[in-house]
Amino acid sequence: MSPTCSTGSSLCKSTKFLNEGSLLTSPRRLIAVVAGAITYIKPNRRPFSLVDPQISFPYVAKEKVSVGTLFGVALAAPAILIVLIVLLVVPSGRLPKQASKSQLWTRKLWEWNASWLGLALSFAVTALLTNGLKLLLGKPRPDMLAICNPDLANVAAHVLGGVNDRISEGTLVSWTICKASNAKTLKDAFQAFPSGHASCR
Repeated sequence: MSPTCSTGSSLCKSTKFLNEGSLLTSPRRLIAVVAGAITYIKPNRRPFSLVDPQISFPYVAKEKVSVGTLFGVALAAPAILIVLIVLLVVPSGRLPKQASKSQLWTRKLWEWNASWLGLALSFAVTALLTNGLKLLLGKPRPDMLAICNPDLANVAAHVLGGVNDRISEGTLVSWTICKASNAKTLKDAFQAFPSGHASCR
């Protein structure tokens, strides 16, 4: 132990943390793996009306805010900001005057590591909760009917509830009425809420 490192000091805690912790510690890695794995689970698909104007918008293949932009704003930008703050501000007078240059960088490294761990954990938990709720709630997206391409000639076979077996506002049908050939796109059409873009802001 360094002569300037006394038991309980921030320097000792920094060194211990760097020895015991990393960006790949098990709890954070497990949360991230689970968040990614649950996207392969068969989702709930809420019954819908074929005349619901809220899900009758035209299909949009390209999102206005891309996934790359989302990750840049939600993950890359904060990560870069953390590095800049660590380099320019930390340790801000927390080390003893006799601390060496290596001890200064140990402290900076600890602050960077702790901050990135917090960022990674928050992102992983957000992804887990968002993906989990999407699968559980199964809310149709605004362009769901355009993606679904419903079998209008055989509506009665897919009616789940309502006043009759005709196409009316009070009739709810199952997702099985969809003739969409792309299963992945159809699955995504029932994951409108909560918004992944809003969750990562």
